[in-house]
Amino acid sequence: MRAIIFGVILVSLSACSNLEIKQLADTVSDLAGGNVPSNLGSYSSKAEPSSGYKHQNQQYVNETENFTFNDATRQNNDLGLIRPVTYEKNPKGLTMVRFLGYHQDSGADITSRQYMYKIVDNGWLNKKPVVSFNNNAFVVNSGAYYLKGQSNSGSFNVSGDVLLKRGVTNVVSLELE
Repeated sequence: MRAIIFGVILVSLSACSNLEIKQLADTVSDLAGGNVPSNLGSYSSKAEPSSGYKHQNQQYVNETENFTFNDATRQNNDLGLIRPVTYEKNPKGLTMVRFLGYHQDSGADITSRQYMYKIVDNGWLNKKPVVSFNNNAFVVNSGAYYLKGQSNSGSFNVSGDVLLKRGVTNVVSLELE
């Protein structure tokens, strides 16, 4: 039965390139538990490192990274924690966002300022941020944003991606570290 399915797939893809057929054959072979014979050869989707190169696996960061919340760049390591967004209906049906800041260790309320950079289609960050200096809800466009937040004292930070839903008030909980 598996050989018949494999044959039908190969015949239907006769216009495909040889590499695509090899990839498909290997995929079908893997799915079938390796019992489908393949005389099409093999391919490798993994790039082999050149001789002499050795990648160092570091688990921890050895140096601190400057946190510039008003710059449209991603941090190498996201800070703090952005809790899942909750949604509240608002009377006007506009897309709004409200931030709730907390200290990550103690859970105490922290007032903070947030800079949100819209993530455009190719993954880049828009240079002009949407800025919030308090916990009041404000109107914003829906979509994916990269958020950087800093406590008003400047001692605690948070960064990461957030997705805002259209037509509701998005309540975002930030745990600053």
